[in-house]
Amino acid sequence: MIVPVPTINQQLTDLVDSSSVLPEESLAGYSIDGVTPRAVVRPQQRQEIVEVIRWAASEGVAVFPWGGGTQVCLGGLPERVDLILDLSRYDRVIDYQPADLTATVEAGISLDSLQRELAKGGKFLAIEAPMPAKATVGGILASNASGPLRFGYGLPRDWLIGIGVVNARGVETKAGGKVVKNVTGYDLGKLYTGSMGTLGIILEATFKLIPLPVDSNALVAVFPSMESAIDAGSQLLRQVYAPHGLQVVNSSMSQRLSLSMAGGELGSDLATGEASQEAVMLAFFSGRVRAVRRKLSEASRLIQGQGAARVEEISGPQGSGLLRQLTDVGWNSEDPPFLSIKVNVSPSMVGQVAGWFDQPSNEELSGGGRHAQIPQGPSDSPPEIVADPGFGLVRFHWWSGALHSGQGSAVALSSEEGWLGRFDEPHLIDVVGRVQALGRELGGSVVVEHAPPALKRQVEVWGDPPIGLEIMRKIKQKFDPAGILNPGRFVGGM
Repeated sequence: MIVPVPTINQQLTDLVDSSSVLPEESLAGYSIDGVTPRAVVRPQQRQEIVEVIRWAASEGVAVFPWGGGTQVCLGGLPERVDLILDLSRYDRVIDYQPADLTATVEAGISLDSLQRELAKGGKFLAIEAPMPAKATVGGILASNASGPLRFGYGLPRDWLIGIGVVNARGVETKAGGKVVKNVTGYDLGKLYTGSMGTLGIILEATFKLIPLPVDSNALVAVFPSMESAIDAGSQLLRQVYAPHGLQVVNSSMSQRLSLSMAGGELGSDLATGEASQEAVMLAFFSGRVRAVRRKLSEASRLIQGQGAARVEEISGPQGSGLLRQLTDVGWNSEDPPFLSIKVNVSPSMVGQVAGWFDQPSNEELSGGGRHAQIPQGPSDSPPEIVADPGFGLVRFHWWSGALHSGQGSAVALSSEEGWLGRFDEPHLIDVVGRVQALGRELGGSVVVEHAPPALKRQVEVWGDPPIGLEIMRKIKQKFDPAGILNPGRFVGGM
């Protein structure tokens, strides 16, 4: 008599409550780059998570941690997707000490939920992430997500003081502690942050907090070009009244954000097919009321002196909504970009990077321009751009609607001879390769954040391998010898 082999779902129901194992019809919603998992489990208790990992290790089952799914587009193509470990129900506040400015939470709590709980005690966690109603603390740490205020707030690891993890063998470990001035042991929190769940599954995190800001406002300024807006923004960020965050967007991105001012909607001439060269600076301030008012006044004066055509102050819910909208752009699963490329360089080079897709002027072609080293070709579909001159970051986005325009879409980045590239696979590969090469020349890094699976098969989404890749491989081997945690998704195919 042949005894049937239990399915992966049947084995999981022996480990966790049956309500934690999702039915087969729900699996498609957890696909990674078009690959549907064999099973999805949503544990609610710590011991269930530990048991699932121990079982996966014994069976050689590949485990993919899942928080809110907001950053699932990141990474290379998975080798295989056996089991999705959805931690969104593991979402309690374990310990909150407003007087000590610390909080410990389970990894599945969403950022919005956490901020609401902290606000009850007048405190705030100074980290950001796209889609915060869905993004979980564990996912934010694993992906090192951030937002427009990263210049003032820093990155998630800067606020992390303690972490609890279950490793690839199902053993729980902790690092750090629950006090702000903690110097005990190795700072493993920074190792796990940004590791994409390849070294362990984050179970809990302890953060240092700050008082809840009393006031917040934004300045929106229109400049004749990205170059002038970035130059002015860089000047502002060097002042004592610098904002917490400053972003510069081109006209097509301002139209996507529906930015409007007293003079009318920005980028509205795009509807006529005439691409505007205008750029918009968005500067965000928060803190005590009098301090914010003083900063706004001084910043507005400087911006106007730097050539802004218009400057407006946005406050209250409208300002908060603008910050949220800018943080979320490019990450909404209902309208994701077809292709997104992130370039990290020295802050002094942001203006140069933002101009890679510009139409060249006669001055630039003759060798006198700022971007003369990058000859450009014609384009009828340049990217939508968000630049962060304080943090040295530029994001280029193309949405699928731009791929099917009546005249056929084109990419501007060119070779020495210049070329008109259609949005087909060979030219997309060429675009990614050229951006990566230019980033390399500037000593920066380039990450393809959004791309169809067919393109991911042809390019290295994490860019050039880092100098310490072999050290990273040894760490991965030590922490996950069987290679079951998020295999194939991280740098170098780890």
